[in-house]
Amino acid sequence: MTITSFLFRLSPALVMAFLLPFGIQAESDPLPSWNDGAARQAIVAFANATTTPTSPSFVPPAERIATFDQDGTLWVEHPMYSQVMYILESVPSLVKARPELAKVAPYSTLLEILRRK
Repeated sequence: MTITSFLFRLSPALVMAFLLPFGIQAESDPLPSWNDGAARQAIVAFANATTTPTSPSFVPPAERIATFDQDGTLWVEHPMYSQVMYILESVPSLVKARPELAKVAPYSTLLEILRRK
């Protein structure tokens, strides 16, 4: 047996021997880096109410349309729609501030589309 194969076989045992005394367990605090406050409490209560199957507010996973991002912020599952709508709705005020854009594509095209609505 080579030293590499010996270490490879031994490594899982070493990892377990090292980690077991520290108690491997799931994170009990869903937002450990957040300060305790109204926003944090509301988010945790909402998440618990909508993901607990016996809750009257339960939402099946297939019907959920929002997710928490890695930093804990709420963001729609498909953010492109929100971003595009924000950009489209910003065009009229941008053109008002800079009238020369009204004759330049894509601003002129977007203004025409918005006028048709």
